[in-house]
Amino acid sequence: MNFYKNNKGTIITVIVLILIALGGRYFQKKATPIIVEVPSATTTLAATPQTHSDGVITFVVPKDFELALNSEQIIASSYIPPCSDIFNYCLYYTGSEYVGTNFEATGIRIQNRIDLKTVITCLNTSPTGYTGLRSTIMASTTNYTISLFQGIGDAAMGHYTNGELFRLAYDGTCYEFETRVGASQFANSVEGSIKEFTAADSKSVIQKLRDIITTITLKGGEKILF
Repeated sequence: MNFYKNNKGTIITVIVLILIALGGRYFQKKATPIIVEVPSATTTLAATPQTHSDGVITFVVPKDFELALNSEQIIASSYIPPCSDIFNYCLYYTGSEYVGTNFEATGIRIQNRIDLKTVITCLNTSPTGYTGLRSTIMASTTNYTISLFQGIGDAAMGHYTNGELFRLAYDGTCYEFETRVGASQFANSVEGSIKEFTAADSKSVIQKLRDIITTITLKGGEKILF
């Protein structure tokens, strides 16, 4: 009994150490290690241009452009946004070619006009906010027809936009493609602070947007031409 009393503390300590050791071995077997995957130095974002399709049309988002599915996704900062509020897709410019000028934003708004149910209404109905604006036929084939409305623009508080609106009637659908180029009034800037984004520059950008539209293909891979 004296031996037990004299060594009681030692015995308890040994038992505790044994339990700790056994517990450690148990948790080593049961614990699932957490593996954190760190991208390698060669990991990159998806290469541009990127291709997107809704099953009827397929289009390309080129380099220096981003794709938005709603207005909240547009990160470009401009007084007048690169696309008006209602769209299925907005391809907007994120490049730096016109930095240091009064250029603000540019983009292509794509909308499936399900409200325009016939070829005639698709091709001829004036764009939203306009009355009496006449279209011209840009292309007509056995599969599709494309019309164009020109003189599309907006203005507000020293800012303005220019653009065009195309309509595509194809296989019982009507698609709308609106180009927009926005800038601030150069005359309102401090003299010598920026360079002018000229009318020629605007025309050049609109042509680039047209070129993007001509990359659109239809079901079966047919490319639209105008």
